Formats: sequence, structure tokens, C-alpha cells
Amino acid sequence: MRILETIDEMTFDDLANCYDDLYFRRENIAWRQYRLRGDDQPEIYVTDLSEALKPGREVTQYIFQGPMWDVLFWTYDEPVSAVLQRLYRQEVRGIDYRVRALPSMRVFSPFAEVKRITPPQKWTLPHVWKAILSGQITRGRTSLRLTDDYALDNAMNFWRGDLDLLQFARDIIERPSGWWVRVEEETERHILIGVNCHHFDYKKLVFNKSA
Repeated sequence: MRILETIDEMTFDDLANCYDDLYFRRENIAWRQYRLRGDDQPEIYVTDLSEALKPGREVTQYIFQGPMWDVLFWTYDEPVSAVLQRLYRQEVRGIDYRVRALPSMRVFSPFAEVKRITPPQKWTLPHVWKAILSGQITRGRTSLRLTDDYALDNAMNFWRGDLDLLQFARDIIERPSGWWVRVEEETERHILIGVNCHHFDYKKLVFNKSA
């Protein structure tokens, strides 16, 4: 995951060779490029984040498929943001266009304004990601993760290590199935929260009461 101020920080060449999840603050979008097996033509997913994480709303996602970079490299000498507007308006020839609506509460945005929470009596997954995005959960670690390959797990120290909190918030927002939450420990300053997926992925997060 990479968070940038604007898509104009990247060239067409940068985007053509990037398969990371990109988030652009000024345009308020998420960008992801895929290439289908056996097909050299890329598929670009651009998600408008203006309604993300707003209850009862829908998020618009644009999907562009075709010889994107061949067309864009040789046709347009404009900022990438201007060409993106052309794609929205379906003005670029030779590209297939699709638009779909996604449920807003299943679309992560690092730019969403999330209010601070009051520690609940019973923690749920939404409490966790809201506390991450509001800055109240300040650190986290994987304490154990198991795969089907025990030798690899052992070699990797069972994947123990610090969490990228924003990436983890995205994971539990967009793929919430199987996760459960419990309070492990509470002091005057902190709450240690266990956030676990079934019984093979165990995380511990620290909620700072004064954050």
C-alpha cells in the first residue's frame, strides 16, 4: 500500500509498472492494476473513495481494460489526472469500460475522517478499525500465524512481527469474515486487544486511552 498526495506525482510509465495498491489524497481514489493470466492487457480498478466508510452509501468503482498504456503513452501529453478524467468520461478509444457499485462499509479509505471511539463494553471489528483510523490504536503485532506449510511457518518464526496498522485496518474492513475480538488486558492507560482470525491468525493491538 502506498499513499500519495496526487496521481500527478506518477508518470504513465510509473503506473504501467506498478501493481501496488495506490491511494491518492487529492483525487480521493484508490488505484490497482491487474493483468489476467494469458492476457497481456491490463485491467485497472479505480475506486472513488468519497463515500467510503459512510453508512448506507455506495462507492463507485471504475474498471478499465485494454491496451491502456499503448494508447495513453502515444495519445496524450497531459497530466495523468487530466487523462483520468477522460477515462471517467469514456473518451479514450480502444478501452473497455465498466462501472460498479460497492457497499461503502466494505471499502477502505486512509482518508476517511473517523471519530474517536469510547472504549466499549464489548469490542467488535468496527470498533477496532475505527480506533486504528482515529489514531487511538497506536501499535500492533502478529503473535502467531499458521499456514498449511508448517516448515515455512517455523522458518518464518510463525510470522511474528509488527503490524502495518493501516494495512490491517484495510484487511478487516474489506475481508471481515472469520475475525473475532477480545480484551486481553486493561490498565489505566491502555487496553490490549486480541484480534484473531478463526484459530490460525492472532494479532495483539494496543488501544491508548489518552491518544
